[in-house]
Amino acid sequence: MIRFTTAALALLASAATLCAQPVLCTDEFDDAGWSGALWGNERGNWQLFGGVYGAISPTNMPPTFTSLPWDLTDLEFECDVVGADDGGVWLHADDDGLNGVLLVTARGSVYWHNMVNGDAGAAINQANGVYTVGSTIHIRAVVSGDSYSAYVNGNLVTTHTYTSRPSGRVGLYDFRHPGHNYDNIVLRGVCASGDCCPVAHVAQGVSICPGASGTLHARIAGSAGTAVRWQAENPGQPGQWNDLVEGEHAGFGATFTGVQTSDLLVQSGTSQGGPFVADVSLRCVAGNPCGASESQPVIAEFLACCPDVNQDGNVDQDDVTYLINVVGGGENPAGIDPDFNADGNVDQDDVSALINTVGGGGCP
Repeated sequence: MIRFTTAALALLASAATLCAQPVLCTDEFDDAGWSGALWGNERGNWQLFGGVYGAISPTNMPPTFTSLPWDLTDLEFECDVVGADDGGVWLHADDDGLNGVLLVTARGSVYWHNMVNGDAGAAINQANGVYTVGSTIHIRAVVSGDSYSAYVNGNLVTTHTYTSRPSGRVGLYDFRHPGHNYDNIVLRGVCASGDCCPVAHVAQGVSICPGASGTLHARIAGSAGTAVRWQAENPGQPGQWNDLVEGEHAGFGATFTGVQTSDLLVQSGTSQGGPFVADVSLRCVAGNPCGASESQPVIAEFLACCPDVNQDGNVDQDDVTYLINVVGGGENPAGIDPDFNADGNVDQDDVSALINTVGGGGCP
């Protein structure tokens, strides 16, 4: 049974207060476009492994380090460790991962290191027999002022006091490969003055069939009060970005919905066989009183036609068979417009146009 001292109870009260802090980021490491995008991967060659995150080339000279991009004071960091063996969490680290506090979970024990110029020094306040090597455990680290607390599976196991680093980054340490990987990251915290900028990330663009739509999704991380807006690059002036407005844009022949949200709906303004609008380069901008961040540009591609009429991801004879059935009055589970050549009639000419397209003849 764990007995809490007066100091430990004060730390628990501080932790409860921290729970009210805004979430800066989460990462479940199962989104190929987003997972790992925020992490610096400074040392250790960190990669995704089927829904978890770990270092392929761990080192201790200096210790492996991948960090999140914020300078924080008070904070709360949670994660799952899958196959727990030897690793840990950096707290109040500098940008190079050489100075700070390192919470270590190694071979069943949990303890602290005061990192100074990459040197770990002695283990501090070591708690033994905390977890079984190879198991999955939940770690929670809390920093309040110069007080540090570590929880494993909901239990407070060790505390520490360190005054030399009033703020810094949160990072991960890993000294076992292929074991000891991380999952289900949650970071809450207070950004140091002038360093609470958001991060915007858009994983990939969209390809849109004539008369159809596609959605671009932005992931935003950062402190509260973040505003989002989407921008398009001026086709005639590369490098010039303009804010989108809700509705149709004559210059692109497309309609944009949700221009101030994380999800941007792009509706093609052309019908199949009609004039073909140019592709559009788009990006998401996230901003708050501390600053702004632009995502990498992605492309909204407007297709001249969509020969994958059965929507199975392949362009082949199955599409021709599907269209023959629909033209003949059969079922249309994909909900396509059977007038493939856009001549106003649904007939054998549509099938012939699709056969030509599937054979490499281009769109009608």
